[in-house]
Formats: sequence, C-alpha cells, structure tokens
Amino acid sequence: MIWKRLFNWKFWRWVLLSFVLLLFIFLHFLAPSLIVSKRASRTGYPSVTDYSLNVDTLILESHDGHKLYGLWCDANTPEVQGTILMIHGIGSCKDHFIPKAQWLANNGFNSVLVDLRGHGMSEGEYITYGFNEVPDLKLFLDCMTLHHHANNIGVWGQSLGGAIGLQLMAADDRVKFGIIESTYCTFDEVVHDYSYRMFGVPLGWLNDYVIWRAQSVAQFDKTNINPEEACKKVHQPILLVHGTADDRIDITYGKRNFNALASENKEFVQIEGANHVNVWEVGGETYNKKCLEFLNNP
Repeated sequence: MIWKRLFNWKFWRWVLLSFVLLLFIFLHFLAPSLIVSKRASRTGYPSVTDYSLNVDTLILESHDGHKLYGLWCDANTPEVQGTILMIHGIGSCKDHFIPKAQWLANNGFNSVLVDLRGHGMSEGEYITYGFNEVPDLKLFLDCMTLHHHANNIGVWGQSLGGAIGLQLMAADDRVKFGIIESTYCTFDEVVHDYSYRMFGVPLGWLNDYVIWRAQSVAQFDKTNINPEEACKKVHQPILLVHGTADDRIDITYGKRNFNALASENKEFVQIEGANHVNVWEVGGETYNKKCLEFLNNP
C-alpha cells in the first residue's frame, strides 16, 4: 500500500499543493509578522528605584494616536553638560539604560530613556525601523527643549536604536552629536542576514517577498529608513562603535556607515572580541572613558 502511494501522482500533487499552501501562509503572514510585530520586551532589567536618580515620567502621543513613554533623568551635578536621548534595540526597552543613566547623571548629563513604539510601555502594533519612530522621537525632542529647556542634545543608540539614531541625526539638527553602536546599513540587508542566520541558506526572492509584505502590513516605505543613506546627511560629531565578533550585524556594516558619514568630526571604535550585545561589558572602563571624552568634547 505504501509503495503504491509513493508512485501515485495524485498523492504527490497533494503533497506539492500542501507545501505551496504552507509556504504561502508562512511568507504572507508569519514571516512579515516576525519582522514588524510588537515585541514583548525582555525581563530582568533593573528598576529606577535601585538607583540615585531624580526622574520624571514622560507620556506623549504620536501622530497616529499611540501613547509613547519615556523617562527624564536629571544630572546629579550642579552644572549640566548636556542631555542624551537613549534609543534601545529591538526587543529591549528604556529600563535597559537605567545603569547608564546613573553613569551619565554622575558625569553631569541629563538623559531621556524612551520606549520605542511597540516596545516596553509604549503603544503601537508595528515596528517600522525609523519610518514612524523618527517622528516619535522628534516629539521627545520637542518635550526636551520646550518643557525641560534642554540644550546640547545628543543621541546614544544601539542596534535598531542606532539605525534610528542615524536617521534622527540626519533629519533634525537639534541633535548635536551621537554615539551609535552595532547597527546595520539597510533594511533589506539586515532581513536577509537574519534569515540566513536562522535557516542556514540564502533565501533570495523569498526574503524580498517577505520584505514587500512587511512594508504593506506595517505601512512603511523601506526607501525612507536607510541608515547608510542617512549617514550622508549626518554632519554632527559622531562616535561609531562596533564589536569585532558581532555575529548578528557584521562589523563591515559599521565601517560602511562610517565611510558614508558626511561629518568631518567622526571616529570609528572597534571593541575587540565584543559581540552584538556586550559592547559595554567587553569595552569596560576603557570604553566608558572614551565615551565620556567624546561627550565632553564632541
């Protein structure tokens, strides 16, 4: 009976049709959702109550009606050197930056920690890789300048937050300097790379379809969220940082972004042995000193 089925063309036609249907469901619905759907933020982050920070909760409303949450953290020094807008990576949230906010406060800097839309406490069903996030962050810049009278504003972004930070620097000259860590060059490349890391083979046009579908689902245009192109409009002082052992976003992307920067005051920092998520830990005190030197003299 089994042998008859193996040589039965109707059976194989059914198998083929089932495979095509499942592939379509995956490509049309599931895969795009993996790229753009709201993320449940990782747990285990420190609480602001565990630190000596004077904070103010910020609640803003986006252009499309979503509540956006942030945290203003005061400097702990009589003289304030500037204010840093901290932008987290995908699947993270503002609480990730609480220890760094304490470090900044102790060194004379206010900081604003934000939950990007679709992350942490902020509303929003979809992640749009800068298309909506840049306008969202401009609202935080409005709040920082109008209500908290912040000046000498910088951005500090990691991974997705770095990509969005570059786009924000290109779009808004209220941002005077930036530290950008471990980010990519184009949306297409990062999707193709993550797909290859997941499945072990290049998926070519299948990824292209998923990218097209993701744009349709989340209603954004990938041509407007290109960090490498944004670099050509970034004239502010900038520190671009990447780990040499980053297996998620290769260091070559960091170097490409660096080469594309229009800024004459730019520096590329390689953290030897650091992967995608431990630049701070591996860089240690040497990296902290490098960042502080840049922040004090951008």
